[in-house]
Amino acid sequence: MRRVGMMLLALALCLGLTACGGKEEGEVTNLDAAAAAQAFVDGGCFSETLEQLDRDTAFRLYGLEQAGLTEENVLDCAVWLSAGATAEEVAVLVLDSEQSAETARDALEAHVDSQKESYRDYLPAEMPKLEDAQLTVYGNSVVLVVPAQGDAARNLMDNLSDYHAG
Repeated sequence: MRRVGMMLLALALCLGLTACGGKEEGEVTNLDAAAAAQAFVDGGCFSETLEQLDRDTAFRLYGLEQAGLTEENVLDCAVWLSAGATAEEVAVLVLDSEQSAETARDALEAHVDSQKESYRDYLPAEMPKLEDAQLTVYGNSVVLVVPAQGDAARNLMDNLSDYHAG
């Protein structure tokens, strides 16, 4: 009887260690786009209320088709944008591969560069926000934040692992 108890204890210990093992090497963890974007919206990063964009509008806004992506490459996205009074925005895109994520990152970087050109003469007071734009690839996900409060955005960027998809 004692031997059976020891075997059950060893089995439980092995199962417990396996469950806590984390992600396998090479396994990509995607972000929950809505939760990550909402964290930036609620996290004190912006000076005004942002409006949520639909997927099709976001796809066109960021020039993803011109960058060589299709709508099928974008598995999920959440984009919040200023109504036009500021350059503030947050975009979280989840793509089908790391290569697609790199392509999307390049497209979002080109978007920020274009915004800098537009705002330089139109609203020069917004240039510090655009200069503080934060763009990162996280697995198959891409996150862009153009914040009013850069420190708040950097803190959330440092904690993206809190927003893994289910």
